[in-house]
Amino acid sequence: MLVVGVATAAGQIAVRRLEGRLASGTAAAVGVAVTGFGLGLLAAGELPLLYLGAALASVGQLIAASNLFAIASSISGAGGTSFGILQSAGSLGRLVGPAAAGLIYTHLGPPYVFLMSALVALFIVPIALRYLASLQ
Repeated sequence: MLVVGVATAAGQIAVRRLEGRLASGTAAAVGVAVTGFGLGLLAAGELPLLYLGAALASVGQLIAASNLFAIASSISGAGGTSFGILQSAGSLGRLVGPAAAGLIYTHLGPPYVFLMSALVALFIVPIALRYLASLQ
């Protein structure tokens, strides 16, 4: 229930602030950062941190996804090309992600899967903010 509420609120905030693309971009970057932080907590291996990390990763992903779709909608206009590219990138991530995570899990161990995911998520934030700032 909390996840649905957060996703709805993030989508409404993104729609209200579409005039300023940077506002949606900042919210998306915050969502990615929260996801990365949650994934980092998952690597700790302690049960309370596992629950907190899973909750943060889930909420962060919902915030990021709804704002990224709002940004794509405002940039693409009437054409659906941007949404097709966005869906293709998501499908590629769902294909490559589990295979890469399986290799990392097998060769390095379970905590490194979450640490690598957190590093990737936190690496994306400055790139997204720099790109979104150029759209203004």
